[in-house]
Amino acid sequence: MNACRLRKYRKSAHLTQREVATLVGYASQRAYSDVELGIKRPALGTALGCCVLFDASLHDLFPDLAEFVGRDLLARARKLSAELAKYRSREAAASHIADVVSRIGSSIPLE
Repeated sequence: MNACRLRKYRKSAHLTQREVATLVGYASQRAYSDVELGIKRPALGTALGCCVLFDASLHDLFPDLAEFVGRDLLARARKLSAELAKYRSREAAASHIADVVSRIGSSIPLE
């Protein structure tokens, strides 16, 4: 089950599940409820819609999802960094990816 803080934000906004479901594009309250309960992960559009609706970051609303995305991106960036290091002509890209690895690596908790 995924940690999700949607209920807290929804209640603070005095909205029902059906109202939020409508605003973020779900056809039913039940589909939204599954996301709010952490049973299902939200689609990208839903997650971003909730962020806009509640003026909150992805990490604020979906901390587990944000950590998953960060870890996945970090692993891919580390692999790409190793590949780019082989080519002198790719120094600028390698430098950018090294910055990404440093930034993300410092914000992701160790397992």
